[in-house]
Amino acid sequence: ADPVTAAGPARLPQCADARPGSVGIGMEWMVLDRATYDLRDTARDLLPLLDRPTGTWAATAATDAATLEVATAMLGGYREAADQATDIWRSMRRAADEAGVVVAGGGTHPFRTRRERRLLDGQDPADPPAGFGMRIQVGVPGGDEAVRICAWLGLRAPLFIALSASSPYWEGVDSGYCSARNNIVGVFQASGVMPASLRSRHDVARHVARLAQRGLAAGTGEVDWDV
Repeated sequence: ADPVTAAGPARLPQCADARPGSVGIGMEWMVLDRATYDLRDTARDLLPLLDRPTGTWAATAATDAATLEVATAMLGGYREAADQATDIWRSMRRAADEAGVVVAGGGTHPFRTRRERRLLDGQDPADPPAGFGMRIQVGVPGGDEAVRICAWLGLRAPLFIALSASSPYWEGVDSGYCSARNNIVGVFQASGVMPASLRSRHDVARHVARLAQRGLAAGTGEVDWDV
């Protein structure tokens, strides 16, 4: 069994109704050397070079020194999300050109090993290396509706995983999988498919509270279900 590391009350944010179809996107980008395409531990150096209007989107150095985490604002729909994602990409490209590096995303780095990465302050050395993925948040009318939609989409999670397969190599070794990334995420305490027994926001709150009591997750932010 996994050791209890942070037992205590769960952090459960208030669930407010959202406008149906509103969208927020979070992305993890790798910073690469132009010549070798190895990871460059200079993510923090890119932050002051990014051209981002106040209140639109955010960027931070996260996980390790070669990772940039970028998040859009909560936007009104697909068109706004596509426009802001385009603005982010242009700003990232311009900043990377100025810094003499390359930015990329969409999977694990093929040959950087866990021993070679440089962690930022406060990061746990036991945490797995970044998978450089993307999260999409979609607004729904309420918490119970969100759980029902997650359950329906969870049945189709294997299709999403197959469509996003992009990481056959893990620490320089051919993993034998079309995508090793899903196995990497699987090391997290609260990952995989949302339990079928959860049918409402109340059920999810009780489940996360039990995880917190056992030190497996401090709150919903540490629950990493496929959907």
